[in-house]
Amino acid sequence: MWTAVKATLGNAENYTIKVSDETRMIATYSVKHSAHVTVTGTLRQRPNTVSLNPQGSGCEMEVQSNYSGFEHNDSGDFVKRVNESLAKSKDAPAAEPAKPANPK
Repeated sequence: MWTAVKATLGNAENYTIKVSDETRMIATYSVKHSAHVTVTGTLRQRPNTVSLNPQGSGCEMEVQSNYSGFEHNDSGDFVKRVNESLAKSKDAPAAEPAKPANPK
């Protein structure tokens, strides 16, 4: 699954990787879309994180996103794109779709 996460984050049209730790399977990234503006007019573009946590013979993907609202669903979009990467991989029959650990 880490290969699918890296492939998803490697799409320069959608993401900018800030930090990636191969050993711990954790990445911090920014989403490329218009910046978020809060009700008070504050401009926000906080980084998101993804980590894979071992669970039995597989793993659980945890996505922490700082924005999900009317215009964007950063966490949901990321999970969808990881699932698309999994489906494209040659190991697709053996891979299970990614599910967020704590949907927000």
